[in-house]
Amino acid sequence: MRRTAILTLVALVAIDLHAQLRLPKIFGDSMVLQRNAPIRIWGWASPDEPVAVQFHQQKRSVKANATGDWEAVLAPEPAGGPYQLQVKGKTTIQLQGILLGDIWVCSGQSNMEMPVSGWGKVLNAEAEIANASYPAIRLFTVEKDVQGLPAKDVKSGAWQTCSPQTIPPFSAVGYFLGGRCINNYMFPLV
Repeated sequence: MRRTAILTLVALVAIDLHAQLRLPKIFGDSMVLQRNAPIRIWGWASPDEPVAVQFHQQKRSVKANATGDWEAVLAPEPAGGPYQLQVKGKTTIQLQGILLGDIWVCSGQSNMEMPVSGWGKVLNAEAEIANASYPAIRLFTVEKDVQGLPAKDVKSGAWQTCSPQTIPPFSAVGYFLGGRCINNYMFPLV
């Protein structure tokens, strides 16, 4: 009897933790949202939980469905920032330093994996790293995670602002694409 009570308690705690308001890992401080396109914010919460999303000067309220999925779509906005995003349900998530700009998805194999400096090294790597102060370039690397079916979330990752400290392990091809696109306009890089 005692064992059954303990197992029931553990299951209830696990269900409660799973139902906590949360966003996909691609959402985070210093992230980039696509400019001039509808702004999609989504995540998970308790079934039927009301969720309020506030970004820049926009607000939208939605309700999680029976499985806890929710999505709020905000109107397109031009390039700019930094802004804050607040998502509020039973708990509140607050994200800072968000930019609106262009997102470049860089995908490939070893050509995309080669870092500015690490297991490989670009020509004049030390000078490139020392001069890598581009706060409008934001970096996000998706960790490898082989799946048989599409995943609802990435395994891990965090947005970083391009700086001499953050650029060495980042994709050299991605970095040079972003650096060449800056040209007095925000072209953040994913």
